[in-house]
Amino acid sequence: MDTDSDSSSSSEDELDPIVKRLPVYYTPHYLSSLTLLQYPDRPPRPDTRHPLLPPTLRPDHDPAPDPTRSKLAAKYKPHTQHLELQIPIERAAERYNEEQAKLFAQGVLEEEGAGDEGTGKKRKKSKQQVHEEAEERARKEEEKERRRLDHITYSASSVPDVTNYLVGIVKDDALHLSPITQTYQLRPSLTYLDNLITLERRRKRDQKDQDDDDDEGDLSDAEIKKEEAKAVQVSVKQSAEGAAAALKPGAGGLSNGRAGASLFAPLRAEEGEAWIPLTHYHADTPQAEVALERMFVSDDGASVRLASTTKPSEYLGITK
Repeated sequence: MDTDSDSSSSSEDELDPIVKRLPVYYTPHYLSSLTLLQYPDRPPRPDTRHPLLPPTLRPDHDPAPDPTRSKLAAKYKPHTQHLELQIPIERAAERYNEEQAKLFAQGVLEEEGAGDEGTGKKRKKSKQQVHEEAEERARKEEEKERRRLDHITYSASSVPDVTNYLVGIVKDDALHLSPITQTYQLRPSLTYLDNLITLERRRKRDQKDQDDDDDEGDLSDAEIKKEEAKAVQVSVKQSAEGAAAALKPGAGGLSNGRAGASLFAPLRAEEGEAWIPLTHYHADTPQAEVALERMFVSDDGASVRLASTTKPSEYLGITK
């Protein structure tokens, strides 16, 4: 039986001969971090060194490109490991809708201005404050009319490691391996659509409040007092029930509140962390060339060639 196995193995070697042997080098100390960015919704484009950019916005399309200027913008939150990348949109007439870009830009403006408006009781304002607020509203309206959605935002959080990945590059008949320290799967962020829905709901709520205010003028004083008294009684009853539930151990009062807080803690941490802008370098820039060279073993004699200690039979046993 062993003889048949040896003969079949030798016949397979003859049909699939070894063409070339390459030494393998492992370089974990040359790069402090190496991040893999994956784009599941984008097809591979091996014909260009700038696959993320539209054709007319690529540096190789420009007859006199500026290698130091990048059309991609990136920002990063190191503690929560959140990454965003902004890719410009090609505004060609046959592929660009001006009206839709204007509509979607309202959602972007809403996101940028989140948190500017405070909540609380309305106070009497001076004429100067009223004038400044009117100017600010006019400025925002003018910006809304002028603003267009001109980029796509890709975002992702770091994917937990479930295995180890390596990047391999062949140079001078040797394979150089560098370990990947982080992986991001970037997908389009459509928060501007959520903001548009929020804006529409806000308009409907404001319109409803306005209609309710108009209807209150038709109610008698007795009916208004009756409605206010009913609202106060409901509020007091709910508060009492909530306090009683909180005092019961294990009843879902304070314990549930703490559990809910722990669930939203990562989200609050991400929202509270400031963005750090990153500089993107194209593949044909000197900075990118320097980073690529750091992935190769230097000729200082300190490198160690990897040698496999696993026998073929052991490898087959592992893969079963």
